[in-house]
Amino acid sequence: METEEAWSSIESSVDNILQSMEAYRRNAYKYGFGLGLLLGCIAALVLYIVSQNVALTLTIGIAVWLITFILTLALAFVKLDKRYKKEIMPILTATVCPNATYDAKLGVDISSFFASGIFKQHANEVLANEDGIRGNVGDVSFVFCESHLAYSEESIVNGKKKKNNVRHFDGMVLDLTLPQSTSDNAILTTLSTIEGMALAYTKLRPDNTAFGKLFSTYSTSDTLPAIAEQAKQNIVDLYNTIKQNMGESDMTVSFWNNKILIVVPNFKNRFEAKILSSLKIKRVYEDFAIINEMGKIATAFSKYL
Repeated sequence: METEEAWSSIESSVDNILQSMEAYRRNAYKYGFGLGLLLGCIAALVLYIVSQNVALTLTIGIAVWLITFILTLALAFVKLDKRYKKEIMPILTATVCPNATYDAKLGVDISSFFASGIFKQHANEVLANEDGIRGNVGDVSFVFCESHLAYSEESIVNGKKKKNNVRHFDGMVLDLTLPQSTSDNAILTTLSTIEGMALAYTKLRPDNTAFGKLFSTYSTSDTLPAIAEQAKQNIVDLYNTIKQNMGESDMTVSFWNNKILIVVPNFKNRFEAKILSSLKIKRVYEDFAIINEMGKIATAFSKYL
């Protein structure tokens, strides 16, 4: 389904939930400010009676107010975020793919990152996933999520061992499983280098299309797999949606065996509520547009089989 058409079918439902959440967010500011002021004044009064120190009294009073205010907002954010994931995300998910399920802790298996040839595996790799959507379109099953991949490495500084944590990847991932294997392996990317790509891959000559201008293509043969050729425009559409709604300009797609992995580096947390700014319908639409485009590309691959 086209994004605008799909969005119009759920916009009013999402907006009703969002308005309720925004009212709660605003009240949290008022409540936190008032409670903090009350506790700060009480603390300041007690301290002044005991110490008669004006400077210390003001400092402690302000500190109690600020700490109370921050804690109130932090607790409000936790509640808002839980509600966003419990009430809004399932609506977005069901609209994209009726049989899909949403799980805040669901995600891609770590083996897909390295089997794809996109990433070089380091020692002590750790993967954390969030905001996972799992489903199937025809014979194609998919998992979409935000992933955070990291590893640790040791270095010697002034004769002492120092452990550094390295962020390997942060962003969105779509993992597709096909019912049959592709003829060859291929990697399509906007990046200049791919760290995990094996020597068996060779760079193909770009064509004079929108796809060829955006993506460098590598294959284990002198052509792309047929399914990759068919999906060029879908990949361009996905790239444009991501760039428009996220501001990101890099994307990599890997085809190997019966798998396709699409990765988009992104350091922003998507699919969650906000506490420091208004909860706007435009932000939810951006989340939906990205999810919907992922669903559309899964649908496209199911048709090309």
